Amino acid sequence: MRVLNIPDAHLGARRYGKNKRWDTIVYDAAFNTFSSIISQAIDPFGVDAITVSGDMLDKISVDDAGWMRLLTEVERLRKAGIQLVILGGNHDSVKSYDRVGGVDALNALSNVTVINGFIPEVVTVGNVPNSYFQVGGIPHCKSQNEFQRFVNEWNTKVNILLLHASVGDYSQSTRMGPNNLWLTVDQLARLKAYADFIVVGHEHSQRDILENVWQVGATMPFAFSELGTKWLVLMDTITKGAEKYAITQSLTWTDLEFEFSSRDDLAVRLAGRPQSVTDVVRMNVFNVPAEHYGLSKLMCNMAQNATPGVFLCDLHRVGDLEVKDISNESVKFDLTVELEEHCKKTKASQEDTDALKTYIEDAINQYVNEED
Repeated sequence: MRVLNIPDAHLGARRYGKNKRWDTIVYDAAFNTFSSIISQAIDPFGVDAITVSGDMLDKISVDDAGWMRLLTEVERLRKAGIQLVILGGNHDSVKSYDRVGGVDALNALSNVTVINGFIPEVVTVGNVPNSYFQVGGIPHCKSQNEFQRFVNEWNTKVNILLLHASVGDYSQSTRMGPNNLWLTVDQLARLKAYADFIVVGHEHSQRDILENVWQVGATMPFAFSELGTKWLVLMDTITKGAEKYAITQSLTWTDLEFEFSSRDDLAVRLAGRPQSVTDVVRMNVFNVPAEHYGLSKLMCNMAQNATPGVFLCDLHRVGDLEVKDISNESVKFDLTVELEEHCKKTKASQEDTDALKTYIEDAINQYVNEED
């Protein structure tokens, strides 16, 4: 049987709490990428089943709109005769025994099986000779000790084993906690004797650990530290072969870095930034002199407001501005002139220009009053 694994999808993810527009872009991208994968699974892959190696949801549930989008995708799978096996991850597992999470609620659907009960489980998918396979899973656990015990005691032969943890020796690490379980490569090597394939979710980077043992990453980047090609793993439980396929992304992530040379140069770079609604751009500007920092920051803020996609601009200042024997009026005049020149270059509206001038004048007056 042909089985496609979907890595951490984090449906419902919101990453920019201070900017609802940016939040919506990332939120939609996670669902759109998931929907595109479901389409591939149906055609051209023509899979018999899908596994999810944890963190299908970003939290224990999603909002009503997200829930309907998820149910729509599950119904598409049902109509195509595709079974869905979901492992609970650290993001979408409840942390107590008396609550039900979103992935657990999906267990009521005819084509969905959820492994998310704090203990290992083996499920059989299909019931026709030569047309079934077994999936084992160790879901997110309430403690590292529990997880380690389950890993070390596993001795059941399955076709696919699903895990959700970091891979490495973190025994001395203070970074690891209840939400960051871990196991070692040696432990995976022992488990390999009991599984044709082992799929490990949780970490968003991807790597081949052993033959047919993968750390599968995520469906899309959720931070600039996670850039790079994202992969789907398609497994054949009959031939015991596997293939990887790149996931088509709905967002384009661009990371820009450069040294500050002048405000004119910064204006040119800001004007040339990617500006599509599907662009996520981070601009790091280093060594910005203190005397240029204020207006440079203002230029970046105006660019952010005018960008339909996600635009992050980080200015790294050097030095401190020393102000001596300067009057309120001269400060106001200098900054006003600079602002007007900048607004002309960036073709800002008169309404925006007037609002910014008022803001600067109020800030200067407040500062002078505090100094007096």
